[in-house]
Amino acid sequence: MKILPGCIPCISKQIMKIARLVYDDINLQMNLMRFGVNFLGSIDWNKSALEIVSLLYKELHEKFGIYDPYKDIKVKSNETMLSLIDSLRGYLKRADDPLRVALKLSVAGNIIDYGTERTFDAIKTIERVLNTDFYIDDYEILREKLNRSKKILMIGDNAGEIVLDKILVELLRRMGLEVYYMVRAHPVINDATMEDAIQIGMDKLAKIVELDISGVGRGIRYTEIEDYMKSFDIILSKGQGNFELFSDLKNENIFFLLMVKCDVISYYINAPIGSSILMSIIRIKQD
Repeated sequence: MKILPGCIPCISKQIMKIARLVYDDINLQMNLMRFGVNFLGSIDWNKSALEIVSLLYKELHEKFGIYDPYKDIKVKSNETMLSLIDSLRGYLKRADDPLRVALKLSVAGNIIDYGTERTFDAIKTIERVLNTDFYIDDYEILREKLNRSKKILMIGDNAGEIVLDKILVELLRRMGLEVYYMVRAHPVINDATMEDAIQIGMDKLAKIVELDISGVGRGIRYTEIEDYMKSFDIILSKGQGNFELFSDLKNENIFFLLMVKCDVISYYINAPIGSSILMSIIRIKQD
């Protein structure tokens, strides 16, 4: 999914958030904002929003020394969700269908996102999502495919959210699946990186692989991802950013698990803001 007009104001607001996070001085904030706006005006827009933001973060690191402005927030998000993990596991123990509940928990965690303008309350969101159906629901297709699968790639999205992904990965392991979990090779907003995976213990459950979107020289390059995915029976892609990144691929084994958090995605998949989505890529009309 290439960038759309509605994505530009969102990216601009992200630049402003970064400026305020790293600088108290208004002149330094303005200087970074000027750089960010010029960057947006000069870059090729024939890319997804996540590609553009990833390239922006690489530039901010190289030119301003800004590497991971959300680091403290990410660590706190992970700690907060880890403090709840035992009670969250209890939802699965009480469930008639633990897999559906684990998927719902995972998508509820998708609200922990500082890349949108929506505010969130993780606990209230978890309770709401568990008590509502997926607005787009390809659960039966996924479940049937899981019964015939051996190897799954889960593509993570945000810190904090990764803790709820851990609960799903634990269940997938109990189902006999070999699980790979993909994180960003370079910090982008509050997206999960290798540090987050290690902090919450995901590395004890799954093979952690890094996705290099911006060309930092570590991990699986984005240009190679389609070939890399061919070795997996199922790819479970988390969040809006990954939807934007992978929705144009032709791999019919991809499933998207996300919460709709902006007008652009709402329009693109015809689902209301706030709705939970479990969608096979085969639903997307591909040229």
